[in-house]
Amino acid sequence: MLEAQDTQVKRREFRKELGMRNLVISQILNVVGLYWVGTAARLGPSHVAFWLLGITLFYLPSAAVVIYLTRVNPFEGGLYEWARLGFNQ
Repeated sequence: MLEAQDTQVKRREFRKELGMRNLVISQILNVVGLYWVGTAARLGPSHVAFWLLGITLFYLPSAAVVIYLTRVNPFEGGLYEWARLGFNQ
């Protein structure tokens, strides 16, 4: 019993949540890849148009879907839970 309480205390103590900035940066790196971010930085301002196009055509629709699914199914587990419910598992 004491061990379970100790585990709960440690879990609360070490719990860190990701902020919006961290989530956005991690998603960009997951989709684009670290190598391409460096390439775009080397090529300079000519890539700004492509980044804006990518934001408009990929990230904004993706964010809209995540916002919608979060409001409809406010479960912890996100993508896993949405897929599980979608396949009736």
